[in-house]
Amino acid sequence: VLTWRLYGYWADVGSSLRTFVDANLDCCLRSPGSESPFDQFAYHDLVLSGALALPPTDMLGCRITRSAISPGGRISGATISGSLVGPRAVIGPGAVIRDSVLMGADYYEEDMQNASANIDELELSGTAVGAASGLPPPPLGVGAGSIVSGALIDKNARIGRNCVIANRAGIWEAMDRVGMGLCVREGVPIVTKSAVLYDGTEL
Repeated sequence: VLTWRLYGYWADVGSSLRTFVDANLDCCLRSPGSESPFDQFAYHDLVLSGALALPPTDMLGCRITRSAISPGGRISGATISGSLVGPRAVIGPGAVIRDSVLMGADYYEEDMQNASANIDELELSGTAVGAASGLPPPPLGVGAGSIVSGALIDKNARIGRNCVIANRAGIWEAMDRVGMGLCVREGVPIVTKSAVLYDGTEL
């Protein structure tokens, strides 16, 4: 039996959802006066991602601190701190993203409109009051004025305007609203993949 001691950074991201989120947010700790568990810019310790044929994220009038922004997104007038934002993410004016992981999207809204065969994906989740009343689903991404704090937003989620995704009550586990794309696991508020949350939804 041989052993090898690892002196660098290691996290078992498959052991729990909380570990997965924390390991992702560790990438945002590189700021003056803070201690990072690893230096992702050191030559011998590079953190590389898969190549994406996407343009740089379009950011207009944003305030972004201690965050990592993937390419292909559209962010306008938002405040983002201590968060990871995935590819093709769309964040509307006045939105606030804090200490969260946004997985982004697999496609653009225009791609869905041009590929009518994929429209049925909107029915996978988010069958809430808005869907029952015939309201059109909100566009991909985080709508204007919404607040996302300490959350995990899975891919292709549609979050309307003035929504609040935050575990303000400190709940450890809640699965009663998973049918509409909302749940809490290990204290982390989650918006599930392809969820549709209409304007004013709160967790």
